[in-house]
Amino acid sequence: MAENCCEKPAHVAGIPDTERATLIREAFRLEWFTVAWMTVEAIIAIASGIAAHSISLTASGSTA
Repeated sequence: MAENCCEKPAHVAGIPDTERATLIREAFRLEWFTVAWMTVEAIIAIASGIAAHSISLTASGSTA
């Protein structure tokens, strides 16, 4: 274990720094895509609920 909580270990699970940086970038890209997709899904659900005059559908869209 590292002495300092903020200190980066020499090798994380034996992965070289360049490969680790690539994996972190891919993970962040996937995270941003997920947030964007969930936002679009919520907007569609809320709009559908409003168009259908359905409080249930609107409420389920606002919790997505």
